Formats: sequence, C-alpha cells, structure tokens
Amino acid sequence: MNKPERKDFDKYIHALSMEIEQAQVKLISAANVQMLLHYWKVGHFILYNQTLLGWGSKFIERTSEALRKLHPEKKGYSPRNLKYMC
Repeated sequence: MNKPERKDFDKYIHALSMEIEQAQVKLISAANVQMLLHYWKVGHFILYNQTLLGWGSKFIERTSEALRKLHPEKKGYSPRNLKYMC
C-alpha cells in the first residue's frame, strides 16, 4: 500500500477533527434542550399541585426538601430555583 501524502493526511485529520467538534456541539445543545424541557415540566407540575393545595401549603419548600433528600447529589432544586421553574 502506498503511504498517503502528508497534505492528504492533514486534510483527513482536519475533517475528522471538525466532525468531533460538531458532534460535541450537538451533544451539548441536545442536553440543554432536555434540561429546559425538564425545568418547564417541573414548574408546571408544581404550579398544578400548588393550585390544588393553595398558596399557604409551602408546597415549593416541601418539594425542595423532599427532592434534596431523595437526590442529595443533584444541584438546582432549592426553593428559589423551583420558583424560577414556575
């Protein structure tokens, strides 16, 4: 087999590198879309249940506390963040 010329090999590596970078951008974009959808669903779920239980039920605070106990490794479920999701 013939050895590829240096300039052809450089083009090949550049094309492969561009593919890797584009895949990473698409992956990050997809993850961001999923997180936004998750936050939207959480916010609507809270608003629905808060409507059923009333404003004095401290539903957001109780939800935050319960989520933090179940998932201590997860970040972003403080009462303030849950209010933003709503």
